[in-house]
Amino acid sequence: MKKREFNKLIKDNPEKFIRSLTDELLELDYQINRRKDELDSLPTKEDRIIKVMEILNQIRIKNQKGGVK
Repeated sequence: MKKREFNKLIKDNPEKFIRSLTDELLELDYQINRRKDELDSLPTKEDRIIKVMEILNQIRIKNQKGGVK
């Protein structure tokens, strides 16, 4: 999403934006907790950060395919 589109979404429908952001953050938290053992087993902090970014990207792709709630 481009910055202009992002700002328009926030301005035009802040409740929808907050709801969407909250849903995405809750899903990220759930997925991280679900994979905690896997993340803890990674040898470095950088590896854990990379894995969390992969999880976040998967959630974003899933949300884009499903549309904005």
